[in-house]
Amino acid sequence: MALDERDRIFRKLSEVIGEEEAGFLMASLPTAPPASKQDLDELSARVVSLSESVDQRFDAVDQRFDAVDQRFDAVDQRFDAFEERMDYKLENLEHRLLGALYKETSALRADIINQGRTFTAAMTGSVLALASLVVVDRLL
Repeated sequence: MALDERDRIFRKLSEVIGEEEAGFLMASLPTAPPASKQDLDELSARVVSLSESVDQRFDAVDQRFDAVDQRFDAVDQRFDAFEERMDYKLENLEHRLLGALYKETSALRADIINQGRTFTAAMTGSVLALASLVVVDRLL
């Protein structure tokens, strides 16, 4: 709306409803011209362009996430392989330790049996010697 036209409307309103009310009504009128169909079409095109740009950025972010997921999958596979190797090594170590422990306990068991036999033989000899002394003492 042109400045002359606004001034003319203000003067006419002042005559009809008073200067204060006319000032209030004029202040509430928009200063810019209303949007045309061409303005709306241009705005629509800008919104579509912006939307496409945002979609492209989201696609790029999705691709980055896919790449990160692939790297995590590779790390998971490496951890799985490492875990399998560790399980194999621990199982092998367990078998070796059990074999060594069995060998040592077998030797210890044989030593205990031999000591038991030696102790039994020594005790038997001591009892026989003591019995012989008792018999000799009774005879004398």
